[in-house]
Amino acid sequence: MHLFFNLIRNLVSKFDYVISDYTREPVDFSPLLIFATYLLYAIFISLISYLLGKRLKDVFYPKKIIEFDFLVSTALGYIAISTGITLLGFFSLLKPAILCFYIFTIIFIAIYPFKKLCLNLGEFKKQLISCMILLKRNNLVFIGVFLFVLVASVNLINPETREDQYHVDFPRIYLREQTIMIPPSEDLHVSGSSMLAEMYYIPGIFLLSKETARYIHFLFYILCILSLVSFAKIKNFAFAKFIPLVFVTTPEIIRETSSMYVDFQWIFLLILSILLLFANRKLTNKTVFLVGLFIGGMVATKLWTIILIPIIALFFIFLSKNAKIESRFKIIGIYALGVIFVSGIWFFRAYLSTGNPFFPAFQTFETLNGLKYTYNIQRYFTINTNFLNPLSSINVYSPFLFLGIALLFSKIKEAILTIKNYPIFQMTLIVSLIYLFINYPYGRYLLGVYVLLLFIASLGIYFALQQVSRIKYALYLLVFITFAYYFISSVFVLPYAFGLSDKNKYLSRVLTRDNSSYFDFDYKFDKFIQKNDIVAMYNFHGYYYADFNFMDVNSIFESNNKSMEKLREVGVTKLMIRGGDILWFCSKLSINDCKNYSLISSYLVYPYYYLYKIDL
Repeated sequence: MHLFFNLIRNLVSKFDYVISDYTREPVDFSPLLIFATYLLYAIFISLISYLLGKRLKDVFYPKKIIEFDFLVSTALGYIAISTGITLLGFFSLLKPAILCFYIFTIIFIAIYPFKKLCLNLGEFKKQLISCMILLKRNNLVFIGVFLFVLVASVNLINPETREDQYHVDFPRIYLREQTIMIPPSEDLHVSGSSMLAEMYYIPGIFLLSKETARYIHFLFYILCILSLVSFAKIKNFAFAKFIPLVFVTTPEIIRETSSMYVDFQWIFLLILSILLLFANRKLTNKTVFLVGLFIGGMVATKLWTIILIPIIALFFIFLSKNAKIESRFKIIGIYALGVIFVSGIWFFRAYLSTGNPFFPAFQTFETLNGLKYTYNIQRYFTINTNFLNPLSSINVYSPFLFLGIALLFSKIKEAILTIKNYPIFQMTLIVSLIYLFINYPYGRYLLGVYVLLLFIASLGIYFALQQVSRIKYALYLLVFITFAYYFISSVFVLPYAFGLSDKNKYLSRVLTRDNSSYFDFDYKFDKFIQKNDIVAMYNFHGYYYADFNFMDVNSIFESNNKSMEKLREVGVTKLMIRGGDILWFCSKLSINDCKNYSLISSYLVYPYYYLYKIDL
């Protein structure tokens, strides 16, 4: 009940803000044109990925691998395109002319020979329609998926407000510097680790806008749904038909659908790997290598998923339990080769940049104000109290997850018999036990095990409907209540997108509460920053709305050389500080020559923002 009242208060608060921020301006329909343009681009690059991946698949895997083969082809295309851009960045070749040539070459290879283009696209369409027909077999699931994809589409029109904007910040920096070989110096210590998905964002950022990243991420959300639908085609996996419903009604998933994050890329590859494991009765060397490629792509997309590498290896051993020990070692070797084939370049890059292939893990850092801390083994391996108490993360999990597990306990005997006979549930148990001792504390960090927990929830719903069909009415009601909240919440933001309410007020209010994003709060800063300015930024982690040349102060100062002169040496003309004024900044970093500056503007709402001119 407390949660219910909080949700109602949230909607009322949003409505009040929309009314108070009303501008009386005419409707601006340009967001619809932007929506259509960027969505078409995301569809285009997805189709190019499919066509390129299909060429690769047909060479190495001429026979059909799973029922919906277009998913495998798209995944291979994503990995191939991203890895190609990675290599360009690795050799400092991210120059406009070379990038244009690369994009043109990829498109040409994907669509040539032209006489096969219509045939390949026809096959894609046929498999997609077949997948949709499978989804429509269950009205509850189909309606739920449709409604929450609608919510995601509305949120794509709305302004970006999510944290961790580095997913597009670093591709912009790499394009500016024409290389990915930049030593990490930011506070978050993320740029030194793997960034395969960010490489996939680069063509869209280069050709159109950073906004394209949101639409690409949305397309991978759709691919995740289609992959989950595919499980219902596996023999004896009829219970899996409810998995897409549990997935799309997950609050953490809903929040991510319109963001520029990269989580749906690695989730898609993980789901596809699990699908390959259980859809193929015979474990061939080619299937093992393909799973290795996808798990390697997953790790190259998000480093902290590395814990899943040995878990998948364990299941290869389990699924080949009747094979000779030499065959088992061969399977693990082929799997490891696939993993390294994709992720190896990122480990090598991290080693060259930092001396640590697993950066930032096991690394000691020193802040500019002299504090030291280490990402040691104890930081990663500890009791995960949040996972032990799922109710503490109720804003992460789907209500259908809790309901499905509760319904499963009501049929505990049948559940135990089923779980004993399905390796997927044994895999879920192993991953859950491992997660209990890993410090993946919240939200997106729990999605690795959550993908597997979906199967348990789906089984509970399946059993319940088999016994009491009238339960479906309660499930429909829950779908519509959940949808109503998220849809209304999204619609209340649309006036800001269409110019009916003041978007600057909305973003100023929201972004002061996130993890240190830059924004032109109350129009205080952008008007003072010129095209040729270089702005040094302190205590900022997100630059999604920074359409100017910026440098993180951490990349300028050294622990033994912190001077205002250092700013001038690298051409800094302005300094922006989050958290305090310039005296606070100089005191915090022990800068003695704090002089020759002038305050330009400030936004005195916590945590307080200041823009200074650095006199040359």
